[in-house]
Amino acid sequence: GAQLRQHVGERRVRADDDAAAHGARHHLGRRRRARRDEQAQHVGRIEDGHVYITDRKKDLIITAGGRNIAPMPLEEALQDLPLVGHAVVHGDGRDYLTALVTVDTEAGMRWAEQSGLAPLSPEALVEHPALYSEIDASIRRLNGELPPAEAIRRFAILPSDFRLESGELTETGKKRRTFVTRKYRAVLDSLYDA
Repeated sequence: GAQLRQHVGERRVRADDDAAAHGARHHLGRRRRARRDEQAQHVGRIEDGHVYITDRKKDLIITAGGRNIAPMPLEEALQDLPLVGHAVVHGDGRDYLTALVTVDTEAGMRWAEQSGLAPLSPEALVEHPALYSEIDASIRRLNGELPPAEAIRRFAILPSDFRLESGELTETGKKRRTFVTRKYRAVLDSLYDA
């Protein structure tokens, strides 16, 4: 809020709820490679004079029904579930949202032991029906707190967590959404086939 007022010459909210900010000091700390056509890279909201960034505009999911959904808050909510390591929400051009999730190996192994399923290898754990049921119950509880358009209708548990070496993560630990979507295209498509 206050920092935005100090460093930005012009602020406005566009019709599509983009907050645009321009000025000589707006790009302090960033490489000066931003082009004029990339000025609205993030989406968010303005409340009580503060700007809240919720996601990157290019990552917005536009469903078949025309709803714009920011996947990052949903992915963060999924990743806050006890057994989930990483999550990628999908639904661009589709009737409903789906998710690809990975299992937090340490939490999964503790859960397996507490549930009497040990000894299981991490590979066997991700395929165990009891684990799927547990994550499904957590996602259903989460869906109860979300607007219907943002509910995760179906999900798949991936065989391993995202790693830099396998290409799903950047060197800074961020998910490479496009790569993950391409790599697991068949899995995503199967979530819409049933």
